[in-house]
Amino acid sequence: MLAVARSQLGNALMRVTDWLRMMELTKMVRENLWVVKCTDREDDDVPQLREEYMAGHLSHLEAIVDHIAMAGPLKDPSGSRIVGSLLAYRTDDLEQAKAWLDGDPYARCGIWADIEWSRLVLAAGSLVGGVTW
Repeated sequence: MLAVARSQLGNALMRVTDWLRMMELTKMVRENLWVVKCTDREDDDVPQLREEYMAGHLSHLEAIVDHIAMAGPLKDPSGSRIVGSLLAYRTDDLEQAKAWLDGDPYARCGIWADIEWSRLVLAAGSLVGGVTW
């Protein structure tokens, strides 16, 4: 009977050890991103510039897609008008993220009035498959 109890205790300890190891590995999958919110100028020429430079913008994103966690247009509350862009770059290097943005035709044509950078550590949600804790 003592041998059975030791065996069960050993199995329980292995499960706890495996769980702790899994939790430590899960913490390691937290991804650091540089997120940039680019707000359009409010001038009348911006919609025309967006249309004119869209093909180049999309080609640029396709060329660096492996370095992008997500990207897309920002819209006004009604959803009828694009008011900016949001991009999340997969890198720890802010200068690299800025270089990718600087290569974007939208950045070069000057449609954005404001560019705001933030570091994001992905910790929960569908992009990380649930939670990382």
